[in-house]
Amino acid sequence: MILNICFALILILGTFLSYIPQFYKIIKYKNSAGISNLMIFFNVFSSTLSLIGVFSDNSSCNSTDNCIINLLAIFQIITPWFFSLFYYFLYLFYFIPSKKITFSLKKYQIKYYVSFCFIINIITFLIIILSKYLNFKNEIFNSIFTFFAGFFSILMFLPQIFETYLNKNIYNLSILSLSMHCTGCILCSIYIIFFTNSYFLVSIPYILSFLLELILICMSFYYYHQKKNSINELLINE
Repeated sequence: MILNICFALILILGTFLSYIPQFYKIIKYKNSAGISNLMIFFNVFSSTLSLIGVFSDNSSCNSTDNCIINLLAIFQIITPWFFSLFYYFLYLFYFIPSKKITFSLKKYQIKYYVSFCFIINIITFLIIILSKYLNFKNEIFNSIFTFFAGFFSILMFLPQIFETYLNKNIYNLSILSLSMHCTGCILCSIYIIFFTNSYFLVSIPYILSFLLELILICMSFYYYHQKKNSINELLINE
């Protein structure tokens, strides 16, 4: 019980802290260049599906301990959902179209992504309200949304890896944020495998996300130092 509460609080705090370096970097440079639109979009989609899944869970609040665990589970999902939405709108607000950046959004495309995010979140709240009003509790319903949330949480890193590789530059992508999130993924995997009664399959999305994010971090370090070395060489030549 105490271990579950402590781990949930660490995850909530870790989620908050992992977004701060990226938010700071975007606001500081007033530009979201180098960040994949699809990565953040899939992140929003994954967080939204997780939100539906946790509210459709059939866990009951029949004791104080269960109530605390259930509330922490809900808050644990709401936190990344809120930050993923804020991240996306921050990205779009500071977005500057550039021909130098591969897959750069066009200005007219922004309104479509904003509209879609707004629509899927309205639908989310309608599903949550209806499921509670109709007292709809279904493990299959919960499992479907949880599965697709895990699927998009893995898929989200592929567009960023591809875009970073093509651009050969990280621009305003925060390596610190990626590193903190990557650490969170592996800690979740360890906790699920060794400290819960869950099946090993539950930890697979976290393990795959960790591996993909680790690849992205290695690429980011490589291109960051490559750019830094090229700048130093130009200064020396001058």
